[in-house]
Amino acid sequence: RTLITQTEAWLGKILGPLKLEVLPLTRNTLELRLGGYKPINVGFGYSNILPIIVSGLIAKPEEKLIIENPEIHLHPKAQTALIQFLVAVAKTGVQVFVESHSDHVLISIRVAVKEGQIDKNEVAIFFHDLDDREKAIKVTPIKVDCQGELSEYPTHFFDEYSNQLFKL
Repeated sequence: RTLITQTEAWLGKILGPLKLEVLPLTRNTLELRLGGYKPINVGFGYSNILPIIVSGLIAKPEEKLIIENPEIHLHPKAQTALIQFLVAVAKTGVQVFVESHSDHVLISIRVAVKEGQIDKNEVAIFFHDLDDREKAIKVTPIKVDCQGELSEYPTHFFDEYSNQLFKL
């Protein structure tokens, strides 16, 4: 498979089928088209995850892939599919770091552990929060067991959606 074929397949799995084209404009310039349109005209979701997918596909074992807030502009279902992609990348020997505020991202990682897609020992979760008394950042390591359960649930760990659900 080619990089463009794999990229198109993962984009399709995450956000829906879409033809990906790379057209030559000049000798040194290419133009990307998603479903016949420039990336700016197809929604932020596609343009935000496209570099993540390409970076994950070209990453080699022992390299690091660092992603900040991959959930931005993505439906929860797409967030889950993106985590499935990142788990597949991690299984190739690439070390994947994800900074996120999304419960959907966290839950998707936990499900991947429970379903055996990734070993619990290959997952590390760290919660960062402000310690008001010490005016410093407190880092809490959280382990995931083989059932996807977390070792700790620090205050402020879940986003507001989950906090409201707990109240219900």
